[in-house]
Amino acid sequence: MQSIILPVDSDQYYVFTPVPTDSNFNANWVNGNAYFDELWYHRIDMRANGGAGKVIEKMPLEASQLSQSWMMVAGMRMEKICGW
Repeated sequence: MQSIILPVDSDQYYVFTPVPTDSNFNANWVNGNAYFDELWYHRIDMRANGGAGKVIEKMPLEASQLSQSWMMVAGMRMEKICGW
């Protein structure tokens, strides 16, 4: 599994993680593999818990926003503002 971590500001980050749904995992677990059919994002506040951080928001992206063949890509714009 691969995740992408993107800064929101100096203390908060988004973490995007692809995961298989339970039904997909149960139906397709073959030789240790099931395809990822859901994408979750988490918003992390690193000021919480004495700097250890805390998940302040987590949610799956809607299935209608994803396709069966997708990959995650992140990049930095020229003006050093995070973009995707």
